Amino acid sequence: MEIMFSTENHKEFFISMITKVNTWDRYHMALFYTLGISPDCREHIEDLFNFSKENYGIKPETALLCDWQTDGSRACTRLGYNLFNGLTDRKTDPGSLFACKYAPYFLEAIKLCYPNLFKKKIYCVKDAEGNVVEESIDSLGLAKIYAKSYKNKDYTAEPQEPVYTDIDI
Repeated sequence: MEIMFSTENHKEFFISMITKVNTWDRYHMALFYTLGISPDCREHIEDLFNFSKENYGIKPETALLCDWQTDGSRACTRLGYNLFNGLTDRKTDPGSLFACKYAPYFLEAIKLCYPNLFKKKIYCVKDAEGNVVEESIDSLGLAKIYAKSYKNKDYTAEPQEPVYTDIDI
């Protein structure tokens, strides 16, 4: 999976945090990626995450109350905590979270947490005339099984092309 980082410092922070906790699961990756977007969160990571074995984990009770928090760092903290363990509060709705300059990187964090939802190749089954009869299939193997399940053997499994349209907003 290719990951887009906001800066080299963001990338270095992400790698160092994942290495520090030695856990490469999607929840930790999404958390540290999201917290690493904000320079303030990077600088104050000890206020946001407890690395000790006794109290390991996020610090939701105090993290958002820190004096150093800005609107952008709070959005990073909220989304990171939500992706880590589903923590929600009244400010975790998309309008509140994505109304900042970090929005493009928030999407990357979501991709880290839910990688199967963002696979690059999606497959479909087409009939002999090229009409799509099944769409949005996750794997070529599964698409081939669908194609064989139809009584007409002229059905094929192919990569599904995205549909684009120009809309002026």
